[in-house]
Amino acid sequence: MDQKRPREDAAPASAPKRKKHSFPLFLGGVQPYWYKDNRARAESAAAAYLRDRTNHNDVTVELDVPPYGQGKPKGTAWFHGSGDAPLRAARRAIGKYDAIDPHSRNHTKTVMFREVKERHDLESAEQELMDEICAEAEAKAADAAPRPAQTPVARTPAPAAVPPAPAALVPASVTWPEEVWSRALPAPSVFNSLLAFGRPLIHRVLAAAREQVTGDKDDRRIWAFDLPPRAGSGGAPKRWLVATPAEFDAAYACVPAGRRHAYEVIDARRPCWAYFDLEFTRKDGLNAAVDGDALTKRVVSAACHALVAAAGDRPLEIEVIVLASARPTKFSRHVVLRSHWTDGARRAAPLAGSQHAGHLARRVVAALGDALTVQSGDARTTTSFVDTGVYTRDRCFRVWGSTKHGDTAGAAFAVTEQRLFPGSRPVAFTRSELRETLVVPELQPGEIDCLEIEAPVEPPPPPPSPGAAEEAAAPAAPAAPAAAVDADSWESSWDGATATPLLDATALPHKFIIARAGDRGQPPALFAAAATVALAALRRDHRDNGDPALMSWRYVAAEFPSERYLHLNVKGQGVFCRSRGRPHQNQNLVVTVDPVNGRCWQRCYDGADCARDVPTTSGGVCRLANRHELAAPADDLKVDRAALCSFEQSARRL
Repeated sequence: MDQKRPREDAAPASAPKRKKHSFPLFLGGVQPYWYKDNRARAESAAAAYLRDRTNHNDVTVELDVPPYGQGKPKGTAWFHGSGDAPLRAARRAIGKYDAIDPHSRNHTKTVMFREVKERHDLESAEQELMDEICAEAEAKAADAAPRPAQTPVARTPAPAAVPPAPAALVPASVTWPEEVWSRALPAPSVFNSLLAFGRPLIHRVLAAAREQVTGDKDDRRIWAFDLPPRAGSGGAPKRWLVATPAEFDAAYACVPAGRRHAYEVIDARRPCWAYFDLEFTRKDGLNAAVDGDALTKRVVSAACHALVAAAGDRPLEIEVIVLASARPTKFSRHVVLRSHWTDGARRAAPLAGSQHAGHLARRVVAALGDALTVQSGDARTTTSFVDTGVYTRDRCFRVWGSTKHGDTAGAAFAVTEQRLFPGSRPVAFTRSELRETLVVPELQPGEIDCLEIEAPVEPPPPPPSPGAAEEAAAPAAPAAPAAAVDADSWESSWDGATATPLLDATALPHKFIIARAGDRGQPPALFAAAATVALAALRRDHRDNGDPALMSWRYVAAEFPSERYLHLNVKGQGVFCRSRGRPHQNQNLVVTVDPVNGRCWQRCYDGADCARDVPTTSGGVCRLANRHELAAPADDLKVDRAALCSFEQSARRL
């Protein structure tokens, strides 16, 4: 299995020096969950992993797969290609550290090829490559050496210097987005191509892109571009690109305008400008009377005043940049507010991260109130003009000149306003429009002087309905022995914000749980009727609410405060989220049933976008999940109390 690299100098003299060949790499430690007892599956998974890790497409894998549970597969990966490409790909596969599987839950500890460094000595192969590079360099130096002096002749004027040609567009014959961007990226140098990272790379999974960004010394960041959507899918799949803004800008200029479907991936850990995604639909005559440009000006004004207020006594100047996307069925604007300190030398004053940008957006929504309410989906459903869902980790934000996959070129974002606040003096761009309109600025370490925005304080929810009193008076199941806890401090963390912490404070560990149960598929017969009624209420709540399907259920009961809930995990294409005002693309919904009081709500798992901060009586803040009550007959949602107590007793024994 340990085969030597075929020597290129052993070929006949008539053969070309750079010919197609294969370079072997020993594999050991392939993870067992990849293959079970299927050799073809193991070979396919290992080859796909190597293609993504090395950015080399011509890879085949031969594995010796033992019976499941009797060891891990070992074998050989063959990198095929011409010249040095197979060697470089094999070297990138090994990299600086052990190769790991980014798809594993414990990927920081799971090594895919544990033995590659012990079994392979690439020094001789690399030395051959270095000798060839040095020989080429010496030949070029000899050609450039000064020639012996000759008889002087009359000199003719030297021709004027020809300016470098602009970057060539990717040919129209190349249509697959991944191939388009591979050709648009700058070719790596000979030495950089030997490294796993240290250059722009395209990744198939976000985890691999994050791995490259970690520790990158050139301040590379993550970008994304769309692939054609799958049939029946609600969104376009993506590829992830790691590059500096300059590298991405140069590649972007080589991509034809009609194929630019690119995004800036906003890293929540980096400082960023204040930014807004403003939109509403115009389908079926909705929002016909809404003046989107006037609303945009109100949002910009409110945000700028909030930034100035957050700066306190320090003078602040804000560059307002508005980008518009022209679509007949949707009004869409992106706003970027680039704040700068003016006490002394003018310098950038970005926000401390996208979380602070989200705090600013929620302050603007609270300040403008109902003026931002627009129709969504139909005339009965409303949402906010300000999308508060774009402030989560690794959020894709479309860049200047790009469209969503499938849109016409006229829908590309273009700059329509660039001015200073206060006042209306124009802002001059010194770099490309793409780099000037990015949300994450290009800053040097000494330039970071961030502005922080505190989370807005929202009023507490209305008091619970009279049904809660009935539940409090009802006999509770016997309490299970519990460890000693600081009940006072736990209660103070939610007291005053909600009377039902088990329902609302989902991120807060509960101290008095007395029963838990759950499984995939349909709930037990005790809850079958209530689940059917609740899911029917979800379908009725919105006429375009997709086709929600029940994936799993979970029951949980607490002794104090006395609460009992059945949670139904729902998944379905186009299932509408009342909190966001539109469907989630990557989040499931939850229908929560109160089987004692006969009530049900729609909620979701998105703790960043579909939750709010509410003050407590102790002066703190409690994060509460948003919920929307569904209309359903209370008697149809209730279950027999004696049967419920018996179910809780059995759940406690599990």
